[in-house]
Amino acid sequence: MKKPNILALVVAILTGCMMTSCNSSEDTTEELSNDCVITSATLGTLKRIVNDSTTVSVTGGAYHLYIDQVNSRVFNPDSLPVGTCVDKLVFASSSGIKCTGTLGIVNLETGKEEAFTPTDSTDFSVLRQVVAYAPDGSSKRFYNFDIRVHKEYADELDWKQLAHNPLSPVASFIESRTLAVGGSIYVFGRTMDGEVKLVQTSRQSPSFDEAQPLASVGGNAIDVRTVQHFSDKFLALAGGRLVESAMVTEGWSTVSTPVQFDALVGQSTDSIYAIAGNQMYASADGLAWNESEVDSPADLPQGSDVAAATQQSRVDKDGEIVVMVGSRKVARADGTSADSVTVWKRDIDRSAADKYSYPWINLPQTEELRTYGCPLLKQISAFAYDEGTVVTGVAADGTIAPFYTSTDNGRTWKTTDLSSPDTTGANSISVAVDADHYIWVVLGGTGTIYRGRINRLGWE
Repeated sequence: MKKPNILALVVAILTGCMMTSCNSSEDTTEELSNDCVITSATLGTLKRIVNDSTTVSVTGGAYHLYIDQVNSRVFNPDSLPVGTCVDKLVFASSSGIKCTGTLGIVNLETGKEEAFTPTDSTDFSVLRQVVAYAPDGSSKRFYNFDIRVHKEYADELDWKQLAHNPLSPVASFIESRTLAVGGSIYVFGRTMDGEVKLVQTSRQSPSFDEAQPLASVGGNAIDVRTVQHFSDKFLALAGGRLVESAMVTEGWSTVSTPVQFDALVGQSTDSIYAIAGNQMYASADGLAWNESEVDSPADLPQGSDVAAATQQSRVDKDGEIVVMVGSRKVARADGTSADSVTVWKRDIDRSAADKYSYPWINLPQTEELRTYGCPLLKQISAFAYDEGTVVTGVAADGTIAPFYTSTDNGRTWKTTDLSSPDTTGANSISVAVDADHYIWVVLGGTGTIYRGRINRLGWE
């Protein structure tokens, strides 16, 4: 019997396998990808130094890393808290950095690429370049990693003294009104001899050492406590008559009104408000005035020393709340009278057809409020700030009051929510808030000007 040819048998088997493979629809050819893309990145647990003796952990995964594929950039839109250590940063162990291939990083000292393991602690306190290599080794892509950390505490308010000149015009003001309009700060002031002056300065390069006199209108001096900027013009009262000017220092003219007003008290987005006797008025343009409903007219503020601030509603994008603070004489049991604080609130729905349908509501500052009642002040300044209404002014003893903040639309007031600057020696105060959330404080008597802002209100 003839022995089989082993070599021929092997060749036949291999040939059959090759034919089967070529004819099979399941045959695939595995090719390595040339993609080099980082698809996701997640921070791990990080260390945060709060102070010299306290260290806490930060859950890095709570701070989303955004990948900008167009610009090859990776960054966290929400900065990590102050004190977070990113000089030894780690990425999450399971999903730290996902990539179509492998990763490298550019050495800070040599500028050369080296191996990178995301779960190892790495210095990301400066901008780092992470390299994504394609699986086939044919290409690579550089990503700039920008791990942001806040440099300041969110709720801190640091006051910066911009000026302190006892010989400046501001120092001579015994009462004033400060407005922030566009890129300028306007300080309207009255001196001891009754002269009315204006200090106008740039917000970017403020200087308060020069003033211009404001001429009387119709023989009456402008009441600086009443000045408002509304509908692209300045409005004020002079001898009880409404006057207006687009140029501030000149061109003041009298506006015809249904009555002589006692005070211009403030404004909302769509209206400006005034008081005449026991009646509130509102106007959409400063020319035509309508009566506003008041729930208890006998309790309205008296005189021109009254102020109001408008706060955006926290629950309705079309809603506003106007809070007004002033004082009026009230009768005592012994037949004498005394000044008493009076606080008012008005709700506004900007989406409503009738802007005057909501009445002004009196908020009695009753005894059960105790230390949380609104104080009785002179030269009242009111402004909306950080979802609250703030008032300050001159206290009964002649000193400058701290900032009283109401977060419940005028019902209660606290001095602990917003710090105020040093006002030692001042005898008058006026305050304005500009479009960048800076608070400007102007102090008569000392000529001191402060500017401050809660840090987070300046963050982008």
